[in-house]
Amino acid sequence: MIASLLLNREVDELLETALPLVLYEKDQYSDSFTEFIEAIYEDFDFDRAQTLIKQMTDDASNDLLLKNFSTQIQLQATLLVHEVKCQVYKSVNVSSLSTLSGVT
Repeated sequence: MIASLLLNREVDELLETALPLVLYEKDQYSDSFTEFIEAIYEDFDFDRAQTLIKQMTDDASNDLLLKNFSTQIQLQATLLVHEVKCQVYKSVNVSSLSTLSGVT
């Protein structure tokens, strides 16, 4: 579900539907996708979210249904990290964004 919402840029749906479920079920189920959502929206831990993007990409590459979308998942997750970070801090250093994105 989270991968689908990421791919379709359904951020409002992600916040309204997925986040409450992730937080409610985090003791019973956890994977890189749920941990990513928790890191961004619950903990605001952008460094951890950035490391989880790599793990999400690897998980998607190894998944039968998601393997064709692994690059797109990585891109959309990176964009989401930057969007939330900009919303939280209101101003962000462009060089730090390029470093996080791997563009130097």
